[in-house]
Amino acid sequence: MTAKLTPEQREALSRQGSPLVIEDEQTQRIYFLIDPAMLESLREQADMAAILQGVADAESGRIQPLDEAFKQIEDGLRARFG
Repeated sequence: MTAKLTPEQREALSRQGSPLVIEDEQTQRIYFLIDPAMLESLREQADMAAILQGVADAESGRIQPLDEAFKQIEDGLRARFG
């Protein structure tokens, strides 16, 4: 099922240019209405932030050698699945 925009939502989106906050009046849950181009931009920004954090971690020595990471994963799997 694809929900349809109300005229009010369409106008707010065209005016606002950023995610539209929508509240469900029955549950008080909050939702965000966002166009696909903006969503892709947000994903790219999140990816870049993660890359920059990884570079900063490596430059400051906050890294784990690959063999230690694999051992930690194996140990965790053994503990969980025997």
